[in-house]
Amino acid sequence: MPSTDVITLSLELSRQLKKAQAARSAGTQVNLLQLQGLFFIKETNGISMKDLAGLLKIGPSTATAFVDRLQRSGWVKRSSDKNNRKVVHLHLTKKGDIVLRAEFRERQKFLKSIFAVLSENERKSLSHILTKLLTAFEACH
Repeated sequence: MPSTDVITLSLELSRQLKKAQAARSAGTQVNLLQLQGLFFIKETNGISMKDLAGLLKIGPSTATAFVDRLQRSGWVKRSSDKNNRKVVHLHLTKKGDIVLRAEFRERQKFLKSIFAVLSENERKSLSHILTKLLTAFEACH
């Protein structure tokens, strides 16, 4: 290993995980962005198109095309806001929930195989460190 710098190693691990997950997505029906979108829609039932676009860091027209594809797949349904017809809310369908759960299980299985190289004590230490870093991150943002 050329470097033991924590930041460099963290960035490299993140890059490798994204690359591996993108390669794994190529053989599935859901890509990483779709998975994120389905997750946000499930977490915030009735999320607006505008809010989903913000979370995914995409523009409104891109979000519309994105949701169109999710809807054509039968994973998402739209509903109009009762007070403002311009606002569209998104809901996960039963089919979308099944797809999301299946993909999430597959990705968990993949990540478990990666972390299996660590001992129980190493996993506990890593969990403690990651929790501490997430808490620090949330305090800064």
